[in-house]
Amino acid sequence: MSKYGPIRLTLDKNLRALPAAGLWFSEQDGIRLLENQIILELKFRCEMPVLFKYLVEEFALNPQPVSKYRLAATALGLVEIQSTAASHASLIPHYA
Repeated sequence: MSKYGPIRLTLDKNLRALPAAGLWFSEQDGIRLLENQIILELKFRCEMPVLFKYLVEEFALNPQPVSKYRLAATALGLVEIQSTAASHASLIPHYA
């Protein structure tokens, strides 16, 4: 807890995905979702904490939306990426 309320910083590195056939963990390595990238999540409720502001400025961080679920669905071939007129990628379900 901080004077800004609860805060959390997480780094997601070496993200991998595997198809699930049940509610248990697998010993397999899975498909790597990001090459040479790390997802940084800065979570806070009120205004951005000073420490987070410092990190954003110091490392010239550029916020971008990302969905780990969608990255996995794409890597596993469950959806296709379709380009739109606005040149954003959207995911289209792909059923075998």
